[in-house]
Amino acid sequence: MRHGEIVALVGESGSGKSTIGTTLMRLFPPETKVRITGRALFHGPDLPTCDLLELRERDMRRIRGNSIAMIFQEPLSSLNPIFTVGSQIVEALRSHQSMSRKQALAEAKELLSLLGFPNPGKALASYPHQISGGMRQRVMIAMALSCDPSLLIADEPTTALDVTIQAQIMELLLRLQRRTGMAILFITHDLNLVAQIADRVVVVYAGQVVEVARTEEIFARPLMPYTRALMQAVPDLGCSSLPDYRLEPIPGQAPEPVALPAGCAFHPRCSHSVPSICADRPPDLESLPHHQVRCARWRDLQPGRAK
Repeated sequence: MRHGEIVALVGESGSGKSTIGTTLMRLFPPETKVRITGRALFHGPDLPTCDLLELRERDMRRIRGNSIAMIFQEPLSSLNPIFTVGSQIVEALRSHQSMSRKQALAEAKELLSLLGFPNPGKALASYPHQISGGMRQRVMIAMALSCDPSLLIADEPTTALDVTIQAQIMELLLRLQRRTGMAILFITHDLNLVAQIADRVVVVYAGQVVEVARTEEIFARPLMPYTRALMQAVPDLGCSSLPDYRLEPIPGQAPEPVALPAGCAFHPRCSHSVPSICADRPPDLESLPHHQVRCARWRDLQPGRAK
């Protein structure tokens, strides 16, 4: 990811989107039976390039919440119910910034005011259950942005909110992103939102990246059948009243991570699957100019070619 870039990570529930965000933050508890391999290279403004997966926990603590921050899906379960909103934002500030409690409290009040709280002082003195869902999500954003991170991981931050509040939260995030220049990894299944905000899209299926391209390219010319299937499953409100309009759901279920099918992980659900090709061996992620795709048959599926 580049400085100031918004990358959308999309896929069905269970495809591995949130796992990627949690892995980058190194938030898996030690007892979790997860094997993490590969590299996650990060270069912050005041940091040499480092592999997040190899850092000692002490060094990771300096990066987590400071250079890389995360907004979680459900703020009520992410905020501590026995501490006030103010004490939790102050803790985040004092953990990474050289601030007195008084300075941190003033900064927290300013953050909440910036995020649209009509009475920030009252909100700081409140417990999480005493404020609305939209306000709790704003608190999570305040905590994530309090230390001016270089990278913000936003894990479906508007999923549990109504449409009006979703729009307000997204407007706030984008305004702050333009002001600070941070990069955002936006984890979502909302393709309409992706089309509006993302510079680049990464499509994930069964724990693997299956397609990567700039947003306009992937919506105009998706190469992976799974990406096309995701787009066809999105309701079209302009056509929903037509008598012959039907959604095109993706058949079947996503495979369990411990029981992946042979060959392409998507081939049992793919209408273009050819067993002798697709079930033979897993396809590689092929790099093209401005595009990456993981499909053995993508060339055959282009317009004008035999299906």
